[in-house]
Amino acid sequence: MIFNYTGFVYSLIGGLIPAGLLFLLAFFYKKGMGMGDVKLVAMVGVFAGYINGLMGIFLGALIGSIIFLPLLIVDKIDRKTRIPFGPLISLGTVIMILYGNKLINWYLGIFV
Repeated sequence: MIFNYTGFVYSLIGGLIPAGLLFLLAFFYKKGMGMGDVKLVAMVGVFAGYINGLMGIFLGALIGSIIFLPLLIVDKIDRKTRIPFGPLISLGTVIMILYGNKLINWYLGIFV
């Protein structure tokens, strides 16, 4: 079994926390993010849990930075280029589902 939780409450929390974070970003920064990203993260949180949802957002942003910052530096894109965040969130979530515990343990092991 991939997901080790049960219960309606955990799914509700998983949907509200990551989606709430992105909803606040989308609400206050209207030109930067659409509501499709919020819906995607809500679905991820409901099915995979809030930790995988939040870490999916983080890894998606990290992967997007690794891909798009060099393109920005060499002037292939500019600051007004719209970058789709949904595929990056999906990739980050898949990485978290498959390797999440190993990544978290590795990261925490750095500080011990």
